Amino acid sequence: MKIKLRLLQGGAALTAILALGALCTPTAFSQSVGPLDNLQFCQGPIGSWQYTVPQGTAPAVHGVDTYSADGGYVTADVISGLFQTTGIGSWACTGSNTWVLTFFTLLYDPTTGDQIGTLEYRQTATLGRGGNTFSGSGAYEYYDATGAGVGSGSYTITAKRIVAGSALPAHL
Repeated sequence: MKIKLRLLQGGAALTAILALGALCTPTAFSQSVGPLDNLQFCQGPIGSWQYTVPQGTAPAVHGVDTYSADGGYVTADVISGLFQTTGIGSWACTGSNTWVLTFFTLLYDPTTGDQIGTLEYRQTATLGRGGNTFSGSGAYEYYDATGAGVGSGSYTITAKRIVAGSALPAHL
């Protein structure tokens, strides 16, 4: 009797384990939370980059930026005739190799130091094959010191990863 009861208890435990295992299969999991394709692991742009933004007939904008693992973003560039602060913002993955970015720079008068406006950027980008390049596009809005929108435009961007220990280019 004791042997028969232990076998039944062991059989019940094995049945419970198998049932739990079936619930954790990819098919059961995807049915409970959605298709597995939507659960992509984001490689993202974490790290530092050297970028170029073409400006039509004007010289291209060259700069550097850094994406942190916690979603923070910082950028610095020089746009001819425009005095601006370092850009600060945040980014988030939208897929395994794609992301969105929003950031701001403050514009100022170089003689008085007064803020004269704000540039707001919104960008989407895709990590290139191998993870050391990205390309994207975006839009910007220019607001004056009162917060009134006074201009907007769009842009494209390409970037190369800055790799620790590698030589830096002669120019940005």
